[in-house]
Amino acid sequence: MDAHLEELKQFEQFKGFGDNVIRYLCEGGRVCFSQHRDVLFKFEEEAHYFGIVLSGAYKLCRPSLGGNDSIVQVVLPGDIVGALIMSNPKPIYPVSVVSMGPSRFLKIPRDVYPTAWQMNAAVASRVQELLGRRMQQMHAHKVLMRSHLSVRVAQLLLDFMDQVGNDGVYKLKVPMTRQEIADVLGVTVESVIRTMSPWSKEGIIQTADQYIQVQQVDALVKITLGAD
Repeated sequence: MDAHLEELKQFEQFKGFGDNVIRYLCEGGRVCFSQHRDVLFKFEEEAHYFGIVLSGAYKLCRPSLGGNDSIVQVVLPGDIVGALIMSNPKPIYPVSVVSMGPSRFLKIPRDVYPTAWQMNAAVASRVQELLGRRMQQMHAHKVLMRSHLSVRVAQLLLDFMDQVGNDGVYKLKVPMTRQEIADVLGVTVESVIRTMSPWSKEGIIQTADQYIQVQQVDALVKITLGAD
C-alpha cells in the first residue's frame, strides 16, 4: 500500500489527508492490473469490493434489452467505483466494470467502507460530491443526446482527448473502438462509422494502435458548435 501513497495523494478525494489516514481508508486494498477488456466486476455479482481507478480507464456497462452491453459511463484515474452501494445490506454491482486498455484499480474490501469512509465526515462529503458530479455529467449527456450525431461524436472525442508531444497531435486517453463510441452514445456502429469516415479522409482524425488520434482539434470544436 505504501508504494501507492504518493499516487493516491494526487487524487482529489485524498488531497490534504495524511499518510496514516490514507492507509486507514485503503486498509486491505490490493492493486489489480487489467488488460484491455478484462472484467473487474460483473453485473449483478455480489459486491465484496469497491475502489479507485489508478490508471487507464474502465467502462461501466449493463445489458440492454437487445442483449448487448450498453455503456453507462467511463471512469478515469481518481474516480471511485462501487462505494455508494457498500452500505447496502447485500450489495450487488449494478453494472459490469470492464477495462479499456491497460489499467490499474485499487480494490478495497467492503468492510472498510462503513468503518473508515462513512465515519470520516470529510471523506463522506467528498463521496457525495462525486455522486453530484456524476449526476451532472449524466444530465449533460442527456442534453447532448438531443444534438446531431456528428456533434455528439465530436464532443465525446474531445472529452477523452489527451495531448501527446509537441506536434499538435492529440490522442484519446483510452483505446476506444467505433463500437464502443456507439455504445456510449446509444446509436448503431454503422452510423458512427458513417460520421467518422469523412473526418478520417479529411485528416481530422486517424487511428493508430487502437488509439484515435485527433490531428485537427479546431475542426472538432467547430463541429460541436454546429459549424460542420
